[in-house]
Amino acid sequence: MTYKWASAHEWLQHHLFGIGPAERLREVAMQLANQLDADEIQDLFQNEMDADGYFEQLAQAKEVTEGVAEIMADADLDEIDGADEIDWDDDEDEEDFDL
Repeated sequence: MTYKWASAHEWLQHHLFGIGPAERLREVAMQLANQLDADEIQDLFQNEMDADGYFEQLAQAKEVTEGVAEIMADADLDEIDGADEIDWDDDEDEEDFDL
């Protein structure tokens, strides 16, 4: 059987080329975008995302991250009430839960 288009990709390219109003083109693009996961979007648009600064850490977020790291580095875990009473290797108290 012969079809008008050789593949779904060919049909989509033809369909997108024929869309006139920009609003309809945006609707189709949004429908397609909703079908992609984050990795697929990044694979397709890595250069554009990089140019837009997507991968740059915001100054405020960077300050928070550095602040948390500094607090954790300075933390003396021995001073936490009850920390010395926890048996981190004890598996006896673990219960099995059915999900």
